[in-house]
Amino acid sequence: MEKETIEMIEQVTETSLGGVPGSIHGAVTISASAPLEGQQEPPVLTLTCTSPDLPAFGAQAFGGAKQVLPAGMERAGDLLADTSLVIPPEVVEGLMHKGTMCVLGGCSKTYKSWVALQLATSVASGTTFLGRKTVGGKVLYLNYELMRAFLSNRLNDIAAASNGTNLDNLTIKTMEGVSPQWEELKKDVFECARNGDYSLIIFDPVYKMMAGGSENSPKAVAGLCRMFREIASETGAAVLFVHHFPKGNPSRKRPLDRLAGSGMFARDPDTILTLSPHAEQGCFIFEAGLRNFPPLEPFVIQRKDPLMVERPDLSVVPVQEDAGDDWKSVLPKLLEEKPLTVKEWQGAARDAGCPRSTFFRVKKILVSGSLVQEDLRAKTWSRKVEEPAIPPVGIEQELCQ
Repeated sequence: MEKETIEMIEQVTETSLGGVPGSIHGAVTISASAPLEGQQEPPVLTLTCTSPDLPAFGAQAFGGAKQVLPAGMERAGDLLADTSLVIPPEVVEGLMHKGTMCVLGGCSKTYKSWVALQLATSVASGTTFLGRKTVGGKVLYLNYELMRAFLSNRLNDIAAASNGTNLDNLTIKTMEGVSPQWEELKKDVFECARNGDYSLIIFDPVYKMMAGGSENSPKAVAGLCRMFREIASETGAAVLFVHHFPKGNPSRKRPLDRLAGSGMFARDPDTILTLSPHAEQGCFIFEAGLRNFPPLEPFVIQRKDPLMVERPDLSVVPVQEDAGDDWKSVLPKLLEEKPLTVKEWQGAARDAGCPRSTFFRVKKILVSGSLVQEDLRAKTWSRKVEEPAIPPVGIEQELCQ
């Protein structure tokens, strides 16, 4: 290296590291690119420091020296010039890419597991999912809830209702009743992934994976999401977990805030898919929060056993919780056929579309108004029937004359 270049390196080093204590643990690397023959420009110098003892610094340019960046940082120009960067392929058109993390959430009994299985079979066979194209590939479905016999029945029903469904690309791992250790689970998943290039890995449901931890604990949920990220990164597959909503009317909240437990469940995933009750019985509102795709307008889907299908003819109208006046007349009618326990009564109200919180609020009104009555011995409720008024003495004789 020429003397001029050596002097320039000394100048940059002295300026960049001036005032730094003499004992530094780490490495300082300086590289120089000499100009082409016949050119007079000074060499381009790059100084990189990997020492944790050094504060953040940036060397001033001396005769063409580049600004120094801490390890792990890069210039925007270098990022834009990197031709090796490629956006991963889509698994479901407009919804998820390979290598990303996703969540499917919904209220209780909104057929979340059915939808997850429908997604799994659609990707495995390369058929459409709710009107959107899928790129056929291998799918790994980790089942933590259903017994194998019931899971078999569901898959059989879905395959029979879906023309052209091929389940050869779908691998099932049933862990019903097992509370896995995350490190062991990662090893199992990686072992399965070695057998082929998976496009999608589904964990259903996520609360069964907490292994004694609380879904309200940011630390526990962060650890679980970190594991999902590692699996997505190592396997290159999209990772989707199934989660539930807390009690109450989800339409009052943004999709990002509907999932139960820690906010990490919704803030970490790249794709958030939610199912909320629609005003039309048996219909649901499908919404998506997307980090890597353009926004998707909510749309309505309907359960047509065993599949969900689109209902483009329906507007997005959520179930309204504040319909107390209507339920004051409906809830007593549910007791006309026979007395019911509170659990049976609330279940009948739920089937009629009455939210749980509304049921108990209206029940208090009915009790205070003496419109329903409780049998304390049988622990049942019935509609209160007004007894006919007894006329005063002497009136009967007058009426009969």
